[in-house]
Amino acid sequence: MRNWSLTATGAVQHKARTSGMFAGMLPASALRQPFRPSGYEGRCVSRVDAAAGAALNTALAAGDLLIRPYVIEDEAQVFATVRDSLESLSYWPPWCDADYALADAQAWIEHCVRVWAERSEFPFGVFQRRTGRFLGGVGLNRLDRRDRSANLGYRVGAAHRGQGVALRAARLAASFGFVELDLIRIEIVVLPDNRASLRVAEKLGATRQALARNRLMFQGKPTAAVIYSLTPDDLAADTPVDRTG
Repeated sequence: MRNWSLTATGAVQHKARTSGMFAGMLPASALRQPFRPSGYEGRCVSRVDAAAGAALNTALAAGDLLIRPYVIEDEAQVFATVRDSLESLSYWPPWCDADYALADAQAWIEHCVRVWAERSEFPFGVFQRRTGRFLGGVGLNRLDRRDRSANLGYRVGAAHRGQGVALRAARLAASFGFVELDLIRIEIVVLPDNRASLRVAEKLGATRQALARNRLMFQGKPTAAVIYSLTPDDLAADTPVDRTG
């Protein structure tokens, strides 16, 4: 099965193609107060011991945008969004092609549920808060527990681009990383001509640090990528984040 994976690269602009966007738990210290972005209020909706194999469920919202872990019932919306976005996505990720099926969406969601339970990755679905409509995905992966860092990836369905969805979802996920996972650094890795994802990283307040050679495999070849870094101070004065049940 192919997963709609949260890689950091994203769907990039290429010639006349439509720009697509799909850019790829550490306990808080008891000895100090973790950083909280301005206005960050809230608590986990529910938390079950992941060591027992149960999922950790968290929902965060800003305005009419909500991010939360995937549930099995999301499979139809995920499938429909990928199918509707094939024209702009199919050139980039190898799993996104005319054969993409409901079983692929099911496999992706099963993967998401499993890694949340393992606390090894934290993929979120992005939804319109009022209607529950699925807009895209965002998440943290490649966790480095020793150095307290992770990779941030994001993607938005074709019908919802150009509305600030990726930026707001990325901000929520980054806030989750800094507050709940006690991260001190988040990286965003983007192909150089992925203009949409580059803009999101820059508007988020991330610092462009390098053009790294052979950083990613793209279409079977080693490819350079832009490395951005985000730290807790970068979000200190950002938009308030609410927890919601």
